[in-house]
Amino acid sequence: MRKNTRALLEIAATHIDLPQPIVEFGSYQVTDGAMSDLRPVFRGKDFVGTDIRPGPGVDRVENLEALSFADQSIGTAILLDTLEHVQDPPRAMAEVYRALKPGGVAIATSVMDLFIHCEPDYWRFTPAAFKYLYTPFAETLVGYQGNPEKPHTVFAVGVREPASSFDAAFAAIEAAYRRTNRTWYWRVAQPYYVARDMLGAIRRNNAMGFEVVSHA
Repeated sequence: MRKNTRALLEIAATHIDLPQPIVEFGSYQVTDGAMSDLRPVFRGKDFVGTDIRPGPGVDRVENLEALSFADQSIGTAILLDTLEHVQDPPRAMAEVYRALKPGGVAIATSVMDLFIHCEPDYWRFTPAAFKYLYTPFAETLVGYQGNPEKPHTVFAVGVREPASSFDAAFAAIEAAYRRTNRTWYWRVAQPYYVARDMLGAIRRNNAMGFEVVSHA
C-alpha cells in the first residue's frame, strides 16, 4: 500500500462519518507491516476485509464483479489500488453501487504512471475514467496526484444518495490531502519516475516475451 492512498483514506475517515459496515475490497496484505492493515483506522467499527483469494487480511473471499453482498447492505466500500487488477472495472463498480446503502460511500484509488505489478494487472486510469466509473453516484470528489499529463495516482470519493450535501466535506478532504502530500518525497517522485523509465528503456529496450494462450 502506498503512503498517499492510505493518507487519503485516513483523511476521508476524519472528515466523513463513514457508515458501517466498512468493507475493503482487495484487502490481501501483499507486504507485512502496519501500512497494509486498515483495521486500526476503523477501530471499534464493523470492518470486513475481502479479496479474490484467501490470505493475510482477508476475512471473506469475494469476486468484485459478482459480489455476494445483498443490495444496500454495505456502508462504506474501500478499493485502494484494486480496480487495475479487475477484468471489468465498470461491472465491479456497478456491483459496489448496488451493494451500497443510501448515503453509502465508496473510496477508490488507482494508478496511471506505474509499472506492471501484482499480476494480473489489467488497467491504468485517468481522472476521466474515474468520473465515468462513478457516474451513478450523486456526489463525487475526483482527484489526481503527480504530473497532470501522467499522474501517478487517481482517486475518487463518491456518495450514493446523500441525505445532505457533501460539498464541505469534500473541500476539507481536498485541503487536508494537499497539506499531507506537499512534501519533498512527492516533489521528487515524478523526476524519479522519469529517470526510472529512461534507465529501464536502456536496459530492456531489446527485451522479448512470448506466450501461447489456449482456451480449448
